[in-house]
Amino acid sequence: MHTIKTILAAITILVCMSYKEPLKLDQPQWISNKMQNTKQTNGFVSLPFDSKAYYEACIYPGTKDCSSKYPSHQFSNDAFLKQVTSTYQKEPTQYFKIPNKDVEVYLVHFQGDDADEYSLLTMINNKIIATLIVGISGDTIIDFVIDKQQVSLFKRNNSRQPFEKYSISSKGKFIKI
Repeated sequence: MHTIKTILAAITILVCMSYKEPLKLDQPQWISNKMQNTKQTNGFVSLPFDSKAYYEACIYPGTKDCSSKYPSHQFSNDAFLKQVTSTYQKEPTQYFKIPNKDVEVYLVHFQGDDADEYSLLTMINNKIIATLIVGISGDTIIDFVIDKQQVSLFKRNNSRQPFEKYSISSKGKFIKI
């Protein structure tokens, strides 16, 4: 198990080294992340963010479009990492910045021994407002699609079955549709 964690750490380092924009460590990465549209700039992902398409582009089999369409970020700011870890009671692996015109939205990845988990979180003034688990791999697979209007969740067995939809309010709350 220690070897797997070492390999994953090496892969994470390689991904970070291949990231084209220099990391700015002089200011917290979550400040001023509001966007007016879904255009990918400043490390934001392109919408819609489809977990199945992300898996195919970045995990298996993987393509060269991964880092341009799905730029991920490592937790280099201790204050942000501390907030996320205390909220979830576990250590996150990486995060994605999701464009939203009203609040800061992040998709946080937690890598476990048996399953991966993805959770959306919203922030206003550097404070976590709401969280929503949107993706799980393991015995039960839950896929998600995030677009600029809503978050759709799907159970996947032999086919993808929609089961929940949420919108994000201007105050950062997840509202079931």
